[in-house]
This record gives sequence, structure tokens and C-alpha cells, in this order.
Amino acid sequence: MHWLVIILLMVLLSRMWLRSFNEALASLKRAIRLKRYGVHKTGEIIGFVERVDEEGDRWFRPIIAFSYQGKQWQFVSELGDGENGLVGAYVRVIHDPLTPGVAEVDSFMALFGGPVLGLVILATCVVLAVGYVIHELLAQVG
Repeated sequence: MHWLVIILLMVLLSRMWLRSFNEALASLKRAIRLKRYGVHKTGEIIGFVERVDEEGDRWFRPIIAFSYQGKQWQFVSELGDGENGLVGAYVRVIHDPLTPGVAEVDSFMALFGGPVLGLVILATCVVLAVGYVIHELLAQVG
């Protein structure tokens, strides 16, 4: 009976894991597409947006402005840290040529860090969970 509870729990968790896997994979595909077809520009940090997480930690995400085809564009980068950085600093930016508002700092961590880390953590959790289920099933047999 104990193994049945474990299998039911695995089925419930697999739905959540599959949804998380699909989101991470979609994010990775967007980053690859942006890297392959994106336009490289130099952007300027014009300010910061402060975010506070559940633990109360403060993160500052840079607001970056750049120009493309005579228009000024800006975006808030996903790449932030715990310090308010230098306004006026220049960074490399990559953006979608059809929708310049879809942009990010042109660095590995900004483009691929989240999706790759998400997939690695997800894969590790799945391997550990499957290993635990196999261990429990073998313990029931033996």
C-alpha cells in the first residue's frame, strides 16, 4: 500500500514537473532564437527597478535604453543583483529585429542562466524522485 501512495505522489508531481519543464524549454528556445537572429546594440543603464523577494532580499534590475531605427527603446533586464549599479554605464544588448522591445543584456547568464539552471534542477529532482521510488519498490519486494 505504501508504494501506491508513492506512485500517486509521483503522478501528481509529474504534472507540475512537466509544466515547469515546458516553461524552461520555451524560455531556452526564445533565448536561442534571440541569440541567433537578434540585433546587437550598445545600451545605456538609465535607472534601476527595485524588487523585494519573499525573504525580504532586495534586487536591483537595470533599466536599459538603446536606439534602433531612429527610435528609443527601453527594457528592464532580468539580470539584476543586490546592489544599485552605475547609472550611465554601457552594456551590450541583443533584441528582436521585429519587436525591439523584446531585448536583454547580451550575456550568457542573462539569456541562458535561468532556463539552463531550471532544467538542471528539474532533471536532478526527477532523477532523485525516480530513484527513491525504485528504492522503495525494491524494499517492498525484498
